[in-house]
Amino acid sequence: MKKKKQSSVKKAVPKKKEVKKPKKIKPKKSNKVKKSKKVSKPKKKVVKVTPWNQNKNKKLQKAVNKWGAKASQVYRYYDGAHSLKTKKGPIYPDIFKQSKFVLNKKTIQIGYSPLGKDKYQYNVVAIANDDFKSWHNT
Repeated sequence: MKKKKQSSVKKAVPKKKEVKKPKKIKPKKSNKVKKSKKVSKPKKKVVKVTPWNQNKNKKLQKAVNKWGAKASQVYRYYDGAHSLKTKKGPIYPDIFKQSKFVLNKKTIQIGYSPLGKDKYQYNVVAIANDDFKSWHNT
């Protein structure tokens, strides 16, 4: 028997293919609206502004008189009929019509409005004056 020669040739072994993991498929977003928990919004405070009235005017006069008494001052109030003249010249409420008033470099409309309902930009609801020796406080 003849012996076969052994060859040193190695048989080619096929390389193992890398197995790729399948990509995870994300579910498509549906067009349906998901119900979510309601989040309560903080409630806004509603401040009810009551118009100026005689009761508020009396309270203001009482407060001004109390304050004036501590400083030895006596205030006169515009009553809606008799003008209030100051030592330095302005007569209230006429001065609102005669003079130009400026706020933040802009001309404003200001006028006496005892109930605060007129259509001025700034409604003056009360006027009080104490004439000092050298200046006046209105």
